[in-house]
Amino acid sequence: FVSKLRDSVFPAISAAGVKLYFFSPPFRIVPGETQEPYKFEDVVGKYEFEPCFIGKEFGPAWSQHWIKVLLEIPTDWTGQEVCFRFNAECEGLVFSEHGEPLQGLLGTDGDDKRLEF
Repeated sequence: FVSKLRDSVFPAISAAGVKLYFFSPPFRIVPGETQEPYKFEDVVGKYEFEPCFIGKEFGPAWSQHWIKVLLEIPTDWTGQEVCFRFNAECEGLVFSEHGEPLQGLLGTDGDDKRLEF
């Protein structure tokens, strides 16, 4: 199982205004043991995030990947609603820059997907 990263910003923004980075912690499977997920404070600021691109594939199933999204919102959009749609075709959690969980995401190709924040 591999997920592909897809995103978009509405109203349309140039690709130069969207910067994506990722970190993939080591994935280890130990029979009979549950792998605890990495926590925000264990990852952000402690590991180097590498440049990422739309269409990048991640895996294997049940592995954990951290995506950092930096958006440069044009000043002429002031007062407008801006929607960033993100679909990694898997479960996700949006954090504030301070580590506060803000929104869970469920990205699928079906009608039940939740990919706006």
